Amino acid sequence: MRTLRAHKALTAIVASFVLLSTLYSVVTPPFEAPDELWHYAFVQHLVVNRSLPVSAPQTTEMWRQQGGQPPLYYLLAAFVTAPVPQRDFAALFRQTNPHAAIGVPGTPANLNMMTHDPRGGWPASGALLAVHAARLLSVFLGAVTLTALFATLRPLIGDERALWGTAFWAFIPQVLYISGMVTNDVMINASAALVLWRLVDYLQPRSVDRPGRNALIIGMLIGIALLSKISALWLIPLALVAWRMRRKQYGAAAAPLTQLLLILGMALLISGWWFVRNVVLYGDLFATHLWLQNIDLRDSPLPYLVDRAELIGLERSFWGLFGWFNLPYPNVIYTLFRMLSVILLLGLIRVGWGYLRRGRWSVASPRRAGMLILALWPLMLGLSWLAFMWVAPAGQGRYFQPAAPSIALFAVIALSAWPRWRLVSASVVGALFLLALLTPLLLIRPAYAASPLLTQLPANATASRVTYGTMALEGYTAEINAEGDPRYLDLTLYWRTNAPLPSNRSLSVKILGENWINFGQVDSYPDGGRWPTLYWPSDGLLTDRYRVPIIAPEAAGEVQAVARVTLDIYDYDTGEPFLADVNGYPVDPLNLFFLNIEPQRIEIVPPFAYSVRALPIVAKVRDHTIAVQFQWDVGQMLGRDYQAFLHLVALGDELPLAFGDFTPMDGDPPTSTWWFGTTYWDQAELSLPTDLPVGRYELITGLYALDSLQRVEGEPGVTRWTLANLSWDGRRWQVTP
Repeated sequence: MRTLRAHKALTAIVASFVLLSTLYSVVTPPFEAPDELWHYAFVQHLVVNRSLPVSAPQTTEMWRQQGGQPPLYYLLAAFVTAPVPQRDFAALFRQTNPHAAIGVPGTPANLNMMTHDPRGGWPASGALLAVHAARLLSVFLGAVTLTALFATLRPLIGDERALWGTAFWAFIPQVLYISGMVTNDVMINASAALVLWRLVDYLQPRSVDRPGRNALIIGMLIGIALLSKISALWLIPLALVAWRMRRKQYGAAAAPLTQLLLILGMALLISGWWFVRNVVLYGDLFATHLWLQNIDLRDSPLPYLVDRAELIGLERSFWGLFGWFNLPYPNVIYTLFRMLSVILLLGLIRVGWGYLRRGRWSVASPRRAGMLILALWPLMLGLSWLAFMWVAPAGQGRYFQPAAPSIALFAVIALSAWPRWRLVSASVVGALFLLALLTPLLLIRPAYAASPLLTQLPANATASRVTYGTMALEGYTAEINAEGDPRYLDLTLYWRTNAPLPSNRSLSVKILGENWINFGQVDSYPDGGRWPTLYWPSDGLLTDRYRVPIIAPEAAGEVQAVARVTLDIYDYDTGEPFLADVNGYPVDPLNLFFLNIEPQRIEIVPPFAYSVRALPIVAKVRDHTIAVQFQWDVGQMLGRDYQAFLHLVALGDELPLAFGDFTPMDGDPPTSTWWFGTTYWDQAELSLPTDLPVGRYELITGLYALDSLQRVEGEPGVTRWTLANLSWDGRRWQVTP
């Protein structure tokens, strides 16, 4: 009856695990787990080519460094996905996000490695459907891991504690996450758990009368593990230790040398062909040199074996760090995990102290021998991990998931050391389950969800009338977060399109001071990569959010700065810009608004105190005609079309002695489209009279409305600007300073 209850409880735990892991696999967009894109490329190659990939140094093949991995997981995934048409995978593979913040935890934007159609949804088809099918295979292998974990712990700590240990491991969020992705990690997790189960069983008294069968199974499982991941090589010395323990416990007759040879022989029989293939193709038993030439190695040796940042990454990614190592929990969750780690560590110290006082360190009993095997395995994995870390950054907790039975065993032993341990265990497992349930719903899914479409511009938005081809910027909102370091500009753009866009376009928001000093910049696909322009709909207003860190002016050698916030759109691959268009005329750059940046304050300010002014450049006189070149410096939007005048007046007077009118810029663009913060080059000519008294004169210009003849005030009371100072000596005109 007790066994029946244990099996029912195990079934409930495994069923909960399967449902939760499937939830993680569904809410996480395809290829948004570490290396999943390249893992699946290996699978897809098997489906299409029906042969294993042949790797090469610095390979550009879609499988990247994964092409040299042992093939068992990929073969199983190919078998599962082969019925699904996958001709679209090559196109999907190219839809990467060039602005992706890979390995940068906490960034609010560009979490996604790939671009996804926000309205694609279910049911999936083609390669996307095949990815989800392969993920279900991973979920199944995760369930195998749990079942083997329980079977490993039962003879060591009994049914009840084995169930608590199984539940503890089953509801760690990172375990659920990895178990729902396309990765060979799930294959080594399952095969290693099965090997540990059989090694522990090998050391139990009931196995004495079936030595050949146990050795055969252990050898087969080690062979399977070797075809799962190279780190399984450490299972061979572990099996040697188990064989030596059995020999010491039950005598040479219970563990003859033939058993060890049977284990090694069966492992070699199953996996040996893979190593022979490596030698034939690459001249390397493990293809290590190819792997090293296809990964990002460290630029320089570490001063220490592992630095603090990598240890923090290892800790966080053991419990829960999602996406491409860039979607973390809030810090308070990691604080709680660290508290749990301390509780477990103190529990183990308490148990160890009890054994030390009683002098119970012998491993002669089958139970303690099994525990020793489970203790050695994570140490061996740790050595493998340190060797990896020596050449490449690898601070990821998933590398220790093959030690699932070991970690679960010592976790439940630690929990059992506390008074009312059942209540403590239930509290820990319950909290993990609740967090595991909420994570995909409240953290992962919202992180990749695109902003919903709006029907109209929000009331607090500043309206705009700028277009970029079929893209129309309807308006924007802006807020300053001036607390903390760094400070931020939160900018939201509202877009509409009336036709499909042919490709993805990148947007760049810059905060530029005088002399092009850059006080902050963000480049991204729209909405933090979640609304790529290739998938823009034409039936709503799209929300596009940016958070731009603002560099303090003193960091740029300034005390105070007035900076403009500009928007650029370009093609990332070619660098081709797409110019803003106002009523059919290009505007470059497009200034949205201005910031006053001070060490203690940042505020959005009106563009300029003036609306427009004319700045002289060059003035030349020839044959009693003056030709001037100048700039219209636009401080604020003018809002309508104006005419320009050109007058010759006596110095200090307003009466025109010679005059002419012209259309600014010849109407290209008209003043109604002039964009604030922008300068426009212009030129004009005026015939100078010869019947004027000798003296000094001015050439002035300004703007006025044709219908009312009212002049435009650039600043209060200023309606004219001097383009040149002239002198007339009765015979010729000269430009004077």
